[in-house]
Amino acid sequence: MFTDKADNMSRRPVRDEVPHRLANLAAKCRDRLALSARRRATRRHLAALDADQLADVGITRGQALREVRQSFPLFGP
Repeated sequence: MFTDKADNMSRRPVRDEVPHRLANLAAKCRDRLALSARRRATRRHLAALDADQLADVGITRGQALREVRQSFPLFGP
């Protein structure tokens, strides 16, 4: 299952591309899940800050809650 002979010099066989593409896809999914987990943890910590701590980082309680709701849509007012 090789590509045509002219392409054979610059490309690997098609059958070898599938595992490579699957590995890339798996790595992208893993990285995306890790990023989502870090964002959720950060937002969870943000939700736990008191008014003085929020003022220290320059945001209001309303801004913090809007950010928290991005990862927890059921997190109510």
